Amino acid sequence: APIRARGGYGPFFGVIPEFGDTGTPGVRISGVRPGSPAERAGVRAGDVLVRFGGVSVKTLEDF
Repeated sequence: APIRARGGYGPFFGVIPEFGDTGTPGVRISGVRPGSPAERAGVRAGDVLVRFGGVSVKTLEDF
């Protein structure tokens, strides 16, 4: 399913990132919205995204 834009902030994936320095490369996910593309893809709270759409993710700014 395509990822749709929502609220004017770009694509809606449905994750809630953990803000601040996690001490780990990537973006730690603190929550996933029910019914979202992220939930359907199997993303869970506590996961660390290091690649998204084929692009390396090292910080929240990269995401």
